[in-house]
Amino acid sequence: SSIAHMGYVTVGIFSLNTYGIQGAIFQMLSHGLISPALFMIIGILYDRTHTREIRFYGGLAIKMTKLDSIFMAAVLGSIGVPGTSGFIGEFLVLLGAITASPLIGSFAILGVLLGAVYMLSLYRRIMLGKITNQRVYQLNDISLSEKVAVLPLTVAMFIIGVYPKFVLNILLIPAKNLSSLFII
Repeated sequence: SSIAHMGYVTVGIFSLNTYGIQGAIFQMLSHGLISPALFMIIGILYDRTHTREIRFYGGLAIKMTKLDSIFMAAVLGSIGVPGTSGFIGEFLVLLGAITASPLIGSFAILGVLLGAVYMLSLYRRIMLGKITNQRVYQLNDISLSEKVAVLPLTVAMFIIGVYPKFVLNILLIPAKNLSSLFII
């Protein structure tokens, strides 16, 4: 996910136009919200289970409903679903890429789709389905202190995704200035 997000940033920067550069900067901001949330969630799961092997997970949503909701929100942001900050960044990057080169833009769109498949598959394997490990029944859901740490990130991801204008207005002039350096 982090590698894919930085790939979008790179595509946006090298589109050499205002859309792409503005999208790249927005994507970095979005990544700064989404990735820490995902890492915290994985850390919470590891703290409970002491394993990183996905095959030992499965069906966690049955026992950890609150963590499941937060995890799904972070995954939706990561894959760029409308209403999340991930969507705004990816959309602008793709718009910039397609404007600069329809071929490169098409490959970037394919990358977005593959990333969505990967993240949703990961979510499904960890949270959905039957419980695959009996220890899951003994797990506790997310604690108050864990919620206090991760919820501001996911809430900010939605606020910036639904109301991006404030951030986009701040980024517009620097993006225009940068892109004007590349006009030949």
